[in-house]
Amino acid sequence: MKRNVLFCIISICLSSFSLSFAQIDKPVLRVLTDTVKLGTPVRFALTYTHDQFEEVVFPDSNYSYQPFEWVRKQFATTKTNGKRSLDSAVYELRTFSMDTLQAISIPVFIIDENGDTTFLRSNEAEIKLTFKVQAEQLSKVLQAGVSESLKSNTLYAKIKNLPQSILYFLVVLLILLLVGAVFLLFNKRILKAYQMRRLRRQYERFRADFESTTRKENSSKNTETALLLWKTFLEGMEGKPYTSYTTKETLTALSDTSLVEPLKNLDKAIYGGMISDSTQSALDFLKNYAEGMYDTKMKEVLNA
Repeated sequence: MKRNVLFCIISICLSSFSLSFAQIDKPVLRVLTDTVKLGTPVRFALTYTHDQFEEVVFPDSNYSYQPFEWVRKQFATTKTNGKRSLDSAVYELRTFSMDTLQAISIPVFIIDENGDTTFLRSNEAEIKLTFKVQAEQLSKVLQAGVSESLKSNTLYAKIKNLPQSILYFLVVLLILLLVGAVFLLFNKRILKAYQMRRLRRQYERFRADFESTTRKENSSKNTETALLLWKTFLEGMEGKPYTSYTTKETLTALSDTSLVEPLKNLDKAIYGGMISDSTQSALDFLKNYAEGMYDTKMKEVLNA
């Protein structure tokens, strides 16, 4: 499995890299498996050609990949030719949507010299969902059933079997009615449980990635990565493109004056290299802020 994934990454990198210099810089998304079964992982390859000094971030587990769900991601080594570089990764996602045709676009985040982030989307890659029973198999089953039903039968059919058939029908009908009644009664609770589970998983992924980053040595790079994780989490919670906002735009969107000082200290650490105790305090504040937003969202879903 690992050899197949690495081979796909290398093949896509080489083919994309040879053509990238004559094309406009835009992320390219390819599906490595054009047919997928419900709930099974499908691999997508994301490549992006850019200036060798340009800082590029590929989305991770905190990003919303609707209608797909995150499984894992594998990076390929950056390849540089002259003044151009090629970054690429293979994403494994899965879907539980029943739509036959499904499409997805995965963006990349470009961080310029001023620390502003640009949100650049790839093309849409499309997959075709297949089910366990194919059309040809279903046709053969139906034809076999028709052939069997047309065979002559001279055996005496006892009348007493008829009530038993009716009983089976009534039992099945009763079960269907009970299932329908349960669904109507608990539909709202089921949807709430699903939404709360999804929010919980999203928050747990953010907390694990954020804490892992902040436990590393304090540096401008690690601080910038932590800030991007925080913005990505907010983006998933509220649906606003925080990853493409500057600090000023972020403060305007959130309308919370308590964020002014922490974000200001983080800007000093990222762009001025001024790492101090206030840097860690600011990161702790962002972590607590994200937890508060998560609690608020959970209460909103619970009380809806």
